[in-house]
Amino acid sequence: MKQPHALFLFLFFCTQSYSQKITIDEKVVNGYIETAGEYYATNEFENSLKYSKIALQHALRLKNDYLIAQSYNSFAVIFDEFGQIDRALYFYEKSLKYASKIQNNTLLSWVNNNIGGTYYFNKVNIKKGIKKKKK
Repeated sequence: MKQPHALFLFLFFCTQSYSQKITIDEKVVNGYIETAGEYYATNEFENSLKYSKIALQHALRLKNDYLIAQSYNSFAVIFDEFGQIDRALYFYEKSLKYASKIQNNTLLSWVNNNIGGTYYFNKVNIKKGIKKKKK
């Protein structure tokens, strides 16, 4: 009599622990990226960086180049806002690398536009900025 109850309890706890595991998929990572953007929009840059980092970590685990590119772009935008141009350009270039892998023209245009804006508006290299914006 005790064995069926023990088996039931064992199976119950196994299913409970299994159901509590969190699986990260593209939807969840997109949620982190959106949350980072919402924090950015409200000038909560520390939280924006935090969620960008979480998104990047999961995107890298998923090996999803589109989400990786978006995550790097998110970092770049924040550093650009703070005038940390070298760091912004570093992350924009990383974003561009991943966007190029998947040849997503919308994402490529988006990142090139951001790079162009950084070069142009920060007077780092106006000619290069115009060239990137035209891409």
